[in-house]
Amino acid sequence: MTTYGATITPRAMVGLGDGLRLAPTQVAGAYVELIARASQPGVSLILQGMKASARTGTGRAAGPAVGGAGGLVKTGTAPCVHSPAAGGDGYAIVIYPADRPRVVLLVQAHGRTGAETAGIAGNVITALDGR
Repeated sequence: MTTYGATITPRAMVGLGDGLRLAPTQVAGAYVELIARASQPGVSLILQGMKASARTGTGRAAGPAVGGAGGLVKTGTAPCVHSPAAGGDGYAIVIYPADRPRVVLLVQAHGRTGAETAGIAGNVITALDGR
């Protein structure tokens, strides 16, 4: 696979190294595509995992904002890309409602874990909804 003029290895595609760089819109679009392909083999397991994350996993801090199982959350922590560098940067993508998304929010937080970033994303969604 080639992106931005570089050949991407399988190692890079699973998040090892910094060979794969995607724009936030590409990442959000990929998750929306997953929902569109929910009936395809293996995809429902991924979405079930994201629902579980919103209920009881690392995404549970965003769960109340999206109705727990009514939303999908994926979190992650990656090496920091900022200066000055922190121990890592947290990422969270929150999608809701799960069956017909109207909100797809991708948040990056400097010096935070993915679980902490899910809480930030939940706060943003709550503020946007006027709750």
